[in-house]
Amino acid sequence: MKALTLVISLLCFPLGLSVAQAKEVKIIDFLMDEVEICDNDYNCQDVPAKTLPDPTKSPIPVVAFDENEGMLKFVVKDEEKWIHQTEVELNQKALASVICTDQKISRKSDKEVFATYGLGEGC
Repeated sequence: MKALTLVISLLCFPLGLSVAQAKEVKIIDFLMDEVEICDNDYNCQDVPAKTLPDPTKSPIPVVAFDENEGMLKFVVKDEEKWIHQTEVELNQKALASVICTDQKISRKSDKEVFATYGLGEGC
Protein backbone atom coordinates (compact mmCIF):
# COMPACT_ATOMS: atom_id res chain seq x y z
CA MET A 1 0.00 0.00 0.00
CA LYS A 2 2.84 2.41 0.87
CA ALA A 3 4.50 1.63 -2.46
CA LEU A 4 1.30 2.44 -4.35
CA THR A 5 0.91 5.74 -2.48
CA LEU A 6 4.54 6.61 -3.19
CA VAL A 7 4.16 5.86 -6.93
CA ILE A 8 0.98 7.95 -7.18
CA SER A 9 2.62 10.83 -5.31
CA LEU A 10 5.70 10.76 -7.53
CA LEU A 11 3.56 10.75 -10.67
CA CYS A 12 1.22 13.54 -9.57
CA PHE A 13 3.68 15.93 -7.90
CA PRO A 14 5.63 16.93 -11.06
CA LEU A 15 2.38 17.38 -12.97
CA GLY A 16 0.93 19.65 -10.28
CA LEU A 17 4.17 21.62 -10.09
CA SER A 18 4.36 22.19 -13.85
CA VAL A 19 0.70 23.23 -14.03
CA ALA A 20 1.19 25.67 -11.15
CA GLN A 21 4.32 27.16 -12.75
CA ALA A 22 2.86 27.46 -16.23
CA LYS A 23 1.36 30.89 -16.82
CA GLU A 24 -0.60 31.44 -19.98
CA VAL A 25 0.45 34.37 -22.18
CA LYS A 26 -2.52 36.69 -22.71
CA ILE A 27 -3.26 39.93 -24.54
CA ILE A 28 -4.28 42.46 -21.90
CA ASP A 29 -4.62 45.56 -24.09
CA PHE A 30 -4.55 46.80 -27.67
CA LEU A 31 -2.08 49.69 -27.95
CA MET A 32 -3.75 51.43 -30.90
CA ASP A 33 -7.26 52.43 -31.91
CA GLU A 34 -6.82 50.45 -35.15
CA VAL A 35 -4.85 47.22 -35.27
CA GLU A 36 -3.75 45.07 -38.19
CA ILE A 37 -5.51 41.69 -38.00
CA CYS A 38 -4.41 38.86 -40.30
CA ASP A 39 -5.77 35.43 -41.20
CA ASN A 40 -3.70 32.22 -41.36
CA ASP A 41 -2.45 33.17 -44.85
CA TYR A 42 -1.37 36.61 -43.57
CA ASN A 43 -4.03 38.45 -45.54
CA CYS A 44 -4.25 41.51 -43.32
CA GLN A 45 -6.54 44.46 -42.80
CA ASP A 46 -6.74 47.30 -40.30
CA VAL A 47 -9.73 47.01 -38.00
CA PRO A 48 -10.90 49.22 -35.15
CA ALA A 49 -9.81 47.70 -31.84
CA LYS A 50 -13.28 48.36 -30.43
CA THR A 51 -14.68 45.71 -32.83
CA LEU A 52 -12.58 43.05 -31.08
CA PRO A 53 -13.19 41.65 -27.59
CA ASP A 54 -12.01 44.06 -24.88
CA PRO A 55 -8.87 42.47 -23.38
CA THR A 56 -8.94 44.88 -20.42
CA LYS A 57 -12.17 43.20 -19.28
CA SER A 58 -11.28 39.63 -20.26
CA PRO A 59 -7.67 38.92 -21.34
CA ILE A 60 -7.34 37.08 -24.65
CA PRO A 61 -5.16 33.91 -24.57
CA VAL A 62 -2.32 33.73 -27.11
CA VAL A 63 -2.39 30.27 -28.71
CA ALA A 64 0.69 30.52 -30.97
CA PHE A 65 3.64 32.75 -31.87
CA ASP A 66 5.34 33.18 -35.25
CA GLU A 67 8.94 34.22 -34.51
CA ASN A 68 9.73 35.03 -38.16
CA GLU A 69 6.86 37.49 -38.52
CA GLY A 70 6.60 38.62 -34.88
CA MET A 71 2.91 37.71 -34.89
CA LEU A 72 0.68 36.35 -32.12
CA LYS A 73 -2.27 34.05 -32.82
CA PHE A 74 -5.50 34.27 -30.85
CA VAL A 75 -9.03 32.96 -31.37
CA VAL A 76 -12.23 35.05 -31.47
CA LYS A 77 -15.60 33.35 -32.07
CA ASP A 78 -13.88 30.19 -33.36
CA GLU A 79 -11.85 32.24 -35.89
CA GLU A 80 -8.05 32.23 -35.71
CA LYS A 81 -6.55 35.70 -35.99
CA TRP A 82 -2.98 36.99 -36.03
CA ILE A 83 -1.78 40.35 -34.70
CA HIS A 84 1.70 41.89 -34.58
CA GLN A 85 3.23 41.77 -31.11
CA THR A 86 4.01 45.51 -31.17
CA GLU A 87 0.29 46.34 -31.33
CA VAL A 88 -0.61 44.64 -28.04
CA GLU A 89 0.37 44.58 -24.38
CA LEU A 90 0.91 41.11 -22.92
CA ASN A 91 0.65 39.89 -19.35
CA GLN A 92 4.28 38.72 -19.56
CA LYS A 93 7.52 40.35 -20.62
CA ALA A 94 10.22 38.67 -22.68
CA LEU A 95 13.66 38.22 -21.19
CA ALA A 96 16.41 39.59 -23.39
CA SER A 97 19.31 37.29 -24.17
CA VAL A 98 21.15 40.21 -25.79
CA ILE A 99 21.44 43.49 -23.92
CA CYS A 100 20.60 46.13 -26.52
CA THR A 101 22.37 48.97 -24.70
CA ASP A 102 25.67 47.08 -24.97
CA GLN A 103 25.52 47.11 -28.76
CA LYS A 104 27.94 49.39 -30.64
CA ILE A 105 26.01 51.72 -32.91
CA SER A 106 28.19 52.81 -35.82
CA ARG A 107 25.92 54.96 -37.97
CA LYS A 108 24.42 58.24 -36.84
CA SER A 109 21.06 57.33 -38.39
CA ASP A 110 20.92 54.19 -36.24
CA LYS A 111 21.31 56.27 -33.07
CA GLU A 112 18.05 58.05 -33.86
CA VAL A 113 16.04 54.84 -34.21
CA PHE A 114 14.00 53.48 -31.34
CA ALA A 115 13.78 49.67 -31.27
CA THR A 116 11.43 47.35 -29.47
CA TYR A 117 12.35 44.04 -27.96
CA GLY A 118 9.56 41.48 -27.87
CA LEU A 119 9.10 37.74 -27.98
CA GLY A 120 11.90 36.28 -30.07
CA GLU A 121 12.86 39.63 -31.58
CA GLY A 122 16.36 41.09 -31.77
CA CYS A 123 17.56 44.58 -30.87
